[in-house]
This record gives sequence, structure tokens and C-alpha cells, in this order.
Amino acid sequence: HIEKGKVPIGCRLMARHGGRIYMAGDPTAPQAWYASAEGDEDDWDYSIVDNDQAAVSGPTSNLGTIGEPITALCPWHRDLMMFGCRSSLWLLSGNPRTSGLQQVSQKIGIVEAGAWCAGPQNELVFLSRDGLYITDTTCLSCEPKPLSRGILPAELQYISERMVKVHMEYDVESQGICIELSHVNSRAGVSHWWFD
Repeated sequence: HIEKGKVPIGCRLMARHGGRIYMAGDPTAPQAWYASAEGDEDDWDYSIVDNDQAAVSGPTSNLGTIGEPITALCPWHRDLMMFGCRSSLWLLSGNPRTSGLQQVSQKIGIVEAGAWCAGPQNELVFLSRDGLYITDTTCLSCEPKPLSRGILPAELQYISERMVKVHMEYDVESQGICIELSHVNSRAGVSHWWFD
């Protein structure tokens, strides 16, 4: 086994997508993201410039800069990866070596690493600071649409990732979204919510 580059250390976010491992969420570089080489999850050599399958370091690439700390990596579709931040969304379509990052929203973001799921038509459903939102699969670059404005319980608004961990899943059989809140360092335990 030959070591190829250095695996990013300190990243709390990880996702597998398009034959690569993506990492982000390093407290010392919260806006940075990294991707292993395509087809070789042990290859983190960012110095290769003439190979579209090579590893990628977001901060040193020419893909564009994410303007705030990354809170979620969402590989919800075969060719699409959404980078969620507290107050913005960034879309990566296809190969990170050949396509750029596109800002989808300047004001809506994803509160926490597990606060998203894929919906029945492969749309992205996620929890933002002020409610649930959904992407429009016919216009991925369009601002996400609110799903829960006016009906969202106070417990699901303005969540702090330091206090609460969120997990969301789409239930195919019941056709709704399960939302689980795990309270960190608290005896409040776990709360469950259902969005129909």
C-alpha cells in the first residue's frame, strides 16, 4: 500500500459520492472541503493537475469559494452534491475537477449534518433555521421552496448544532418525513416529529 497524499484530519463531515470520499467540517478550516481521487478513496494527492479523476482540495482549486462554514454534505442524487451552510447552499454538479460550484441560495441553509433527506422524486428536503425547505427538481439553481412556514413547531426553529443533533429520513411507505432531534448534554433525550 502506497500512501498518496494526506487524508484531511479533523473533518466531522464525510460523504461518499461519485466514487469519491468528500470531507468537510474541520473546525480550523470550516469553509474548506476535500475529495479523494475518483475510484481510489486512499488517494488524497491534490498536486496532480492533468487528471480529471484526481483528488480535489476545495480551497486550492478554481471551483469557487464557499463563503461560510460548511454544516452538511448532501449527496442526494447521482450527479449532484449540495454543500449546506448555516445561511447558504452551494451545488456541485458532476465531477469536481471539471465543474464549478454554483450558489443556490444566499439566505437559506442547512442547520446540521443530518438535517436533510432525499424526497420521493429525488428532491432535497432539509431543515433550515426557519423551517423545512425543498429543492425544485426542474430548476436546481432556483431558490428552495418553503414547506413548513407558519406551521413549524418552535422546537424545530433556530436549532443550534451545539445543542441538538438532527436526523431526517423520508418514509416511502407512509409518504412523509421523520425528523429526530437528539439533545446533546441534556436529559431531554430524543424528540420525534413527522411531516406529512
